[in-house]
Amino acid sequence: MKTIIVIISMLFSFSALSLEGVYKVIVEKQQKKVQNRFSILEYLATKKKIALMDQWLALNSESSSWFELEANYLTGDLTEAYNTASTETENTYKRYEGSLFIKFLGFTAGKEEFSDLSESDFYQGNLLLLGNSIQGSNITLHGGQRSYSLDDLTEFKQNYYGGSLTLYLLNFIGVKGMVRKLAKETSENTLAQIEGERFEYTGFLDLYLVRLQATYFKEVSDLIVDESLSTLTNSGVIFGGSLFF
Repeated sequence: MKTIIVIISMLFSFSALSLEGVYKVIVEKQQKKVQNRFSILEYLATKKKIALMDQWLALNSESSSWFELEANYLTGDLTEAYNTASTETENTYKRYEGSLFIKFLGFTAGKEEFSDLSESDFYQGNLLLLGNSIQGSNITLHGGQRSYSLDDLTEFKQNYYGGSLTLYLLNFIGVKGMVRKLAKETSENTLAQIEGERFEYTGFLDLYLVRLQATYFKEVSDLIVDESLSTLTNSGVIFGGSLFF
């Protein structure tokens, strides 16, 4: 009888060990399946990640040309308004501008005219932060200085910095936004002070080397003359185009 009991106990022990081994194998197999499982959400996340990587590579791949030239001309009527006056005046605005880019570094020089009331010459450096061409989707940073004349006596050497974003909606249609901070400077002649901001929002059409564009222009300047603060705003739509080489 004792022998039979021992044999039965051994059989139960072997059965338990066998079941434990089978359970362990099953669990390990399921864990491997879970680790190798690929869900729709993971697929979409991976696809998005790869798409972003492809876009980054496309924007930063080597350009077909190691230098670019752009000649730009814009004109239009701007509304000039002071917060201290109830009247507004219409001024003709003109901008002549040329840019040279070597790879991702650029230099721009130009001239602006606000009718016969004021004008400025400006020089700036550019950094193509994202993108491989100024005639393509890109992010560009810039900084420079302008010699700004309000009248024959009040002249400023005004530093500025900012950035722009260009996006192509189609191969030949795009939009561009630019923001610029104009630093606070003091006129050497009259001790007047000026600082401000500029915003430009542009829609454009590219026809090979020609770009036609319409731009909403707005520049807001705070002027301190004889300890009196006034705000000057020039705003309106200007039209023109660029030539790329």
